[in-house]
Amino acid sequence: STWGHPTCMSGREASGTPAAPAASASPSRYLNPWLPAWRVAMWTLFAVRTSAVMFEVVSDCDETYNYIEPTHYLAHGHGLQTWEYAPQYALRSYAYLLPHVWLVKFAALLNRNKVFQYMFLKIALAAFTSL
Repeated sequence: STWGHPTCMSGREASGTPAAPAASASPSRYLNPWLPAWRVAMWTLFAVRTSAVMFEVVSDCDETYNYIEPTHYLAHGHGLQTWEYAPQYALRSYAYLLPHVWLVKFAALLNRNKVFQYMFLKIALAAFTSL
């Protein structure tokens, strides 16, 4: 028993026979109650970010014109191409957009609806950034 008092001891301990050690969680789990397990933190972040994807509007024009439109242009072959990505200026590289394009193309295999593809991309980014 923790206290060593006969009223706190089980029958085996009170009789003098040592009790088997109890299986308990690691003590580090209880050191900081405000520190959630990694899995809980990941799923919480994923839920918050997914709800932001579903309910927030695009609030920044840079997100639209520097990433969403060029991704659409590369994935579907038509759409807006911003001047930063145009070959005569080439201020931005398509390297960052290529994984996004692959995700959109994979989503297009699942569903041809472009809204679905956009939401699939945003939720995949939410999942990746939750890790």
